[in-house]
Amino acid sequence: MNNEKMLSVKRKNLSVCEWRVDMEYEVIKIKTVMSSEKICGGLSFVEGEKDIPFAIKRFYCIYETEHGMHRKFHVHQSDWKLLFCPYGKVDIIFEQGTKKETVTLDEPSKGLILHPGLRCETVWRKTSSVLCIALSEYDAPNKFEKEEAGINIEED
Repeated sequence: MNNEKMLSVKRKNLSVCEWRVDMEYEVIKIKTVMSSEKICGGLSFVEGEKDIPFAIKRFYCIYETEHGMHRKFHVHQSDWKLLFCPYGKVDIIFEQGTKKETVTLDEPSKGLILHPGLRCETVWRKTSSVLCIALSEYDAPNKFEKEEAGINIEED
C-alpha cells in the first residue's frame, strides 16, 4: 500500500488535533491513562497501524540532554515517524522553502507524526527531557557507528 493511500485509510482511526498538508505532519493525541494512586504515575501508548499510519520497525529514545541542545536539520527520505516527549519539553522545527513552523512536545499525551521526506530540527527546551521516536523502517547498517566516527549522515 503506498503512503498516500495508507494515510487516507489509517487517518480515520487517529485522534488528529492538527493536520498540516503543506508541511506533512500531524499532531495527535496519544492514549494516556493516569493511575488513581499518585505513586503509580501514568501510562501512554500507541498501537502501530491502528493509532498511527504505519507498523513500528524501530524505536529509540534520546535522553539526559541539556537545555538548548540542538539536533540539526535532517530528513528521513522513506521513514514515517512518531515523536513524543513523555518528560520535559522539546521543540520540533520544520523548514520548507521560506516557511518555518514549530511544534512543541511537552506532555506525554501529545504525539507528532512526520511523513517521509519532511526536514526537521530538534531543540531541547528543558534539561533531561526525553524524546521517543518510533519509525516505520529498519535502520541502515552501521549508521550509528558512522555517526560516532564523525561521518555526516543527513538522509536515509
